[in-house]
Amino acid sequence: MQELIKKLIGLNISIDLIEDRLDIKSPNGFIKPDILNEINLHKDKLMEFIITNDKSSSKRIFTSIPLIYNQSDYALWQREYLTESVLEGQLNYWKDKLSGYQTLNFPTDYVRSSTIDYKGAYEGFKLTKNLSDKLRYLSKSRGVTMNSVLLSSVNILL
Repeated sequence: MQELIKKLIGLNISIDLIEDRLDIKSPNGFIKPDILNEINLHKDKLMEFIITNDKSSSKRIFTSIPLIYNQSDYALWQREYLTESVLEGQLNYWKDKLSGYQTLNFPTDYVRSSTIDYKGAYEGFKLTKNLSDKLRYLSKSRGVTMNSVLLSSVNILL
């Protein structure tokens, strides 16, 4: 871990893990030896801000650390965890927390059916190749997904 940090950040510091905190000591006087510098990432808001907003360092760190879990592992864990008894317990929790409150009835422009229908409207359209290429170029040049570009264009029209 120390070699990885030295390689990525370029600082020669010694790091010891102490439970959920980092104990950072410097052999070259970077940090005064008489001060024990412990960083608790859960409580130190300045350090949290620096880490989350320093894009260049965080990108280098997170792309260098191998992932041990991926989204499919989480989905499998979630499917195994969310059994009927767990879901029932969560439903009972929210029923208890929300008991005594009335359902909000907002005014609508038409009478709603008593049965819930989850079928939505669909509006299909085709883009020309020229427009599609221009949108693809725009998304790549701005570093965003094509979905973001299309959603932004719909939002502009609204």
